[in-house]
Amino acid sequence: MRIELSELSVGYKSIPILAKLNFQFSSGGLNLILGPSGSGKTSLLLTICGFLIPISGKIIFYNTDSPVNELPQASIAFQNPENMFFLATAGEEITFGLLESGIDSNESIKKGKQWLEAWGLNPESFWEKPPFFLSGGEKRRLALATATVLRPDVILLDEPLSGLDPISQKKILATLGKLSEDSLVLTVTHDIENLLPLAKSVSLIHGKDYYSFDCPVKFIKAVLAKPELYPLPDWYLQLTPQFSSEVPPPWPNIQSIKDYFRNMHEKKIPGE
Repeated sequence: MRIELSELSVGYKSIPILAKLNFQFSSGGLNLILGPSGSGKTSLLLTICGFLIPISGKIIFYNTDSPVNELPQASIAFQNPENMFFLATAGEEITFGLLESGIDSNESIKKGKQWLEAWGLNPESFWEKPPFFLSGGEKRRLALATATVLRPDVILLDEPLSGLDPISQKKILATLGKLSEDSLVLTVTHDIENLLPLAKSVSLIHGKDYYSFDCPVKFIKAVLAKPELYPLPDWYLQLTPQFSSEVPPPWPNIQSIKDYFRNMHEKKIPGE
């Protein structure tokens, strides 16, 4: 699956927020959309998903190399998970889409419980709970589960790690990584520390300028060369003078930095 944005302008009431975008996204890894708050990232997701009509330009969906005539099966998880809920229990939320797609009740319950488990929600504890009574992190995971239970062709996520503790984030990242192998996963985020290692591409909105990187390492190199493009963590920037020009820079997270300098040190030890 591939999506091509051709001279796409998005906004409200014919007033563009983003103009003449030319981005491409495909399956096989996460596609990240970065930019400051209010830059139009969420509006872009809503346009791709069909909630907003493009002001101009085209959104072209491809199955392999051939354009498809209809919008592929797509789902979106909003930044505020409470916007996703409309039923009495978590079990009803997760089985709604399964039942609507024609899967019988028993199979829907079975699949729903398995999918809740995959997102870190024990079905024995959460099945009968009202969604609005869950904690913020639990609401986030339930929203992600309901948006992805049908394994749609295109999955659009707005800040999927927001409000999650580190253990939950790790589990969510593993699930997103598996989903992105088959589905096209497009993610709006400010959390590059956790998501960059899973990324296939990075699209950056910087004022009226737009940048597209088909590899996250290229994004890191571009920002290190021109820091005003994107605010990498200060602690990471302070370490950049010690990076080698002969190997790709590490991801901006603590574990990657540790591994990077450990490997650099080992290469300098004679006889090893």
